[in-house]
Amino acid sequence: MMKLKLSELSLMSPEKQEYQLKRFIHEVLSPTPEQEREQNAEVEKRIAEFERRYGMTSEEMLHQYQEKSIRQTEDFGTWVFLLEVLNTVFLASSPESPKLPEDTALIRQAHQQ
Repeated sequence: MMKLKLSELSLMSPEKQEYQLKRFIHEVLSPTPEQEREQNAEVEKRIAEFERRYGMTSEEMLHQYQEKSIRQTEDFGTWVFLLEVLNTVFLASSPESPKLPEDTALIRQAHQQ
């Protein structure tokens, strides 16, 4: 990943600063396929940790979260968020769906609560 130091940036012409900032932003917002795989794996790992910790699948948690039969804690909110990230960010570039519930509307509904 490109490194950008403010001390070096301040010494550049305004045009060069703009170019370097745009390049940096593009690199940050456009991860390489390898970076995407690593990020995806990290999200999947965190979801699996929640499933193990609470002894239920993500789909079961979403149903219970939706029905308010489980307390809506920070852990469950994070779990819902991770499922949404997996669904909206990573699966947009890959059709494979690890442990993601069929009804993705549940994710959105749970996340809005």
